[in-house]
Amino acid sequence: ALAPAAPVGAGAVVVPGPGPAPSAGEPPADDAASAGVSVLPELGRIQVVLTSPSPDLRIRVRLTDDSYSDVRATGAAAGARFRTGPGRVEVLGATGGEVEVVLPRTARSATVEVDGRPYFRKDGDGIRLLAPASDSSGSEVVFTVRP
Repeated sequence: ALAPAAPVGAGAVVVPGPGPAPSAGEPPADDAASAGVSVLPELGRIQVVLTSPSPDLRIRVRLTDDSYSDVRATGAAAGARFRTGPGRVEVLGATGGEVEVVLPRTARSATVEVDGRPYFRKDGDGIRLLAPASDSSGSEVVFTVRP
C-alpha cells in the first residue's frame, strides 16, 4: 500500500514516488519515476478515468484486500496529472509507461475507463472486461490503450 502524503480531496492522498537519484553522468531511468494517489471508495464505489492517454500506455488493473484504491503512474506516465474526488481518480495525459490501478475487492462497484470508454467493470463479485486485454492472470489484467 502507498504511504499517505498531502491530502488532495476527500479521502485522497498524493504519493510522489521519485526513484533513486542517478549517479553523476548517468541519465535518469524512465522506469524509476513514479507518482500516484490513493482514494477511499465513496458509498462502495470507485471510478478511475484516464483522459487523453498515449496509445502505447499500459493499464494494469488488479484487485486487492486493501480498503483504498491506489492509482500509480510509472515510467514516462509519471508526468501525468491526477485529479481526485470522492471515490474518483482522473489521470490526465499519461504517456508511455504504465498506470497501475489497484481496486479493493470490497468495493461494490468499480470502473476503469479511457476517454469515456469502459475497459474494466466490477459489480459485486462479478468482473467484466470491456476492452481487449493484452494479458491477464489471477486477479490482474493488463490493457494497452489503442486509438
